[in-house]
Amino acid sequence: MEQKRKTRTWCGFLLLLVLLAVFLIWNLFAGSVQLSASQIGQILLGGGDDLTQKQIIMQIRLPRMASALILGGALSVSGYLLQTFFHNPIAGPFVLGISSGAKLAVSLVMIFLLSRGVRSSSALLIGAAWLPWVAVFWPGSVDWDSWGQISQVLGVQEMTAHHTVLSTWLHGWLFRLGRALGSDNLGVFLYIVLQFLVCAWVFGQVTAFAARLGCSRGVQYAVTAFFALDPIWGAFIQTQVKDTLYTGLFVLFVLKTADLLLFPQEWQGSRPRLTAYAVLGVLCCLLRKNGIYAVVPMLLASAFTVSEKRLRRPVLAVLLAVCIGLFGFDTFTEKVLDIPAGSVGEALSVPMQQTARYIRDYGNEVTDDERTAIEKVLDYDAIAQSYMPELSDGVKQYYKNPGKGDLARYMLVWAKMLLKHPVCYFEATHANSHGYYTITKCRAINDYYTFNNDICMEMSEMNVHYLDKSGYLRYAFVQALSAFEKLPLVGLTTSIGFMAWLTAVLGLWLARCKAKPVLPVFIGLGIFWLTCIASPVNDCMRYFLPVAGCLPLVFCLAAVFSREKSEITV
Repeated sequence: MEQKRKTRTWCGFLLLLVLLAVFLIWNLFAGSVQLSASQIGQILLGGGDDLTQKQIIMQIRLPRMASALILGGALSVSGYLLQTFFHNPIAGPFVLGISSGAKLAVSLVMIFLLSRGVRSSSALLIGAAWLPWVAVFWPGSVDWDSWGQISQVLGVQEMTAHHTVLSTWLHGWLFRLGRALGSDNLGVFLYIVLQFLVCAWVFGQVTAFAARLGCSRGVQYAVTAFFALDPIWGAFIQTQVKDTLYTGLFVLFVLKTADLLLFPQEWQGSRPRLTAYAVLGVLCCLLRKNGIYAVVPMLLASAFTVSEKRLRRPVLAVLLAVCIGLFGFDTFTEKVLDIPAGSVGEALSVPMQQTARYIRDYGNEVTDDERTAIEKVLDYDAIAQSYMPELSDGVKQYYKNPGKGDLARYMLVWAKMLLKHPVCYFEATHANSHGYYTITKCRAINDYYTFNNDICMEMSEMNVHYLDKSGYLRYAFVQALSAFEKLPLVGLTTSIGFMAWLTAVLGLWLARCKAKPVLPVFIGLGIFWLTCIASPVNDCMRYFLPVAGCLPLVFCLAAVFSREKSEITV
């Protein structure tokens, strides 16, 4: 019986998908001007000689189709939510005054944003697509690390620099502000609103930049659709975690870097632009510890690649400002505020994983001297038993914060073991990193649809709870969107490995096209990818999210430079 019900459900879903495809295709043909399938196909592929026909397809029928697809889906979801919350099949938007509010919003948009064009419209569409996530998961899900950061600011845990101090302050003080206003829920929601607004605006900027590069309307629609409809963005927008906000800022930094390299004449003598660029670079380094490994090489490469030689010194000045800002902030927090630095063991997660696996597999070959050297750094007896192939938490908890001499002797032993059994080290590294370069299922959705941090909440005396206490809406929402992963081709956009290799292939294509001006962008993205591979957790989408956010920008650059006659002057 259950199997028949599932079969009927899937058949109905597939039938609706087929009908949707039919009506979308029919939309391209519907109109007073009759166009053949071959004519439409040529226009969509970038061909066609008739300017009028191009305008009809790209400026009228395609926008009409995209609007119907996105807004129709949003309307159906909103109707379902209203009827579910009120337990009334005839509940409508007038119940909560939504219609009146919508009229006001439309008026404000027409007054303030209509002249902004592509940027504002894309940001609004992306934000509208995320609203169902925010509504269903209100006030938002909270990552375990975020609970720890909030607890540090509340004084429940000791303040440390394990997570960047600036990120911890941002999490904690927004939570305290919400609590002061009367609700712990509001404290979580304030952070969700911040990352929602920043990311929607930045991703709208990406679409606007695509238009500036001369990309077709189809490419612009694809960029907007990726951010609006791919479920990884909705899942992370409703989750309080440092990586989401950081992704928005990092994507903006990469975009501004590309803008500097492609349009250097607009940056000459523009101190406000360069100052804002420097501030953005500092933030990218202060909000995520591995940010410096991408930002600094990108700036250094840009200084020697930018076509306008007079800009090289200003870019080097930006690089110097980033380094001074990072060093100054770290010195201030450690020396003045007496906030202890994070453990070095976090950076040694890969070597420690290799050591644990070596002891597990070849413990009988370890000499007394080697054991003594390892014991100074790690609990020898515990790490082999606590070893988890895809997660270093079981091993790194036994790190003893040794002195420099003990750590140096451990690294010598580590190197000797590498020479004895290199295959063992390779297996340990692959087990802890394969999710970043093999095409696997995404864990973004299922990881962040429910609270699992009751212990932390009780310890911190927090009163945070979902509006949907039953969990039915969240569960149904996540189950439906998890099916997105199984869709042909489109579902691959939830795979870390697929997006990583697609970025790499596009970078190689740009190198083949001799797109020297934008190669610094790929240097930064490549290094960031490598930091994910060296991270303590395998197949973690939030670590890779900044690279995923840059993928549409990379695609636009590849599309522009692959054209025979680029409209960009570099």
